[in-house]
Amino acid sequence: MNIKRYTLLLCIYTTHLFCLNKIIYMVSPPRSLSTVFTCMMHHRGDFAIMHEPLQYTFCKEAYPTLAKTYFKPDALKSFDEVKEAILEKAYNKNLFVKEISFVAAQFHLNDHTLMQMPNVQFVFLVRNPHHMIISMYKKIPEAAVDILAHSIGYNDVLNLIKTVDLYGANKPYILYAEDLYTRTEETIQNLCKRIDIEFSVDQLHWNSLPENFDAFEEWSEAKYQEYVDHWHGHAMMSTGLSKPN
Repeated sequence: MNIKRYTLLLCIYTTHLFCLNKIIYMVSPPRSLSTVFTCMMHHRGDFAIMHEPLQYTFCKEAYPTLAKTYFKPDALKSFDEVKEAILEKAYNKNLFVKEISFVAAQFHLNDHTLMQMPNVQFVFLVRNPHHMIISMYKKIPEAAVDILAHSIGYNDVLNLIKTVDLYGANKPYILYAEDLYTRTEETIQNLCKRIDIEFSVDQLHWNSLPENFDAFEEWSEAKYQEYVDHWHGHAMMSTGLSKPN
């Protein structure tokens, strides 16, 4: 990292240590209702959203061919760029960040900067592995099915929970996906109480996102629209925390 960027990041971190705006950083295995949860946070209106901002940085190292076809040219290019963008967005407004577990682990297990900040709460959303793996198998392209075993992400969740518990300014908070649709009101109310944000029954139901919704502009989602639709289209049309098919 060059001196200019290091100085800028240091200034941002120092400023945000005293920033009261909240950052909720959700980590989950894929296919675990995390995008539906993101829709709920979006429709609250009091949080900016970043949806999988580390995806390109991860893929360009792990799956470079995929990275060239999946992501827009203006995707964030490094972990430092992602951290900088997170802190800049949180300067003026509360921020909700959602990331896939095996991606988040690649960076946060060795860099504890964000989890050590007092205004950052890591939340882990976990779904029954049986249901998650079936859903992932149905969605993953046939040509990429050989990477399925590397895309489950439960060990990564466990390692990240242990790391946040050890180094984080706030203890990790764990949500079960099944509770989101069987004990919806109680589950969200408990979360809001834990992270000290307003709860309203009205936030549990919302209008689906419009067809012309710009995921890059609204959520910093860097995948091309066809891939956003493939992976998240059904979730983005959600109107509540209901049981998945």
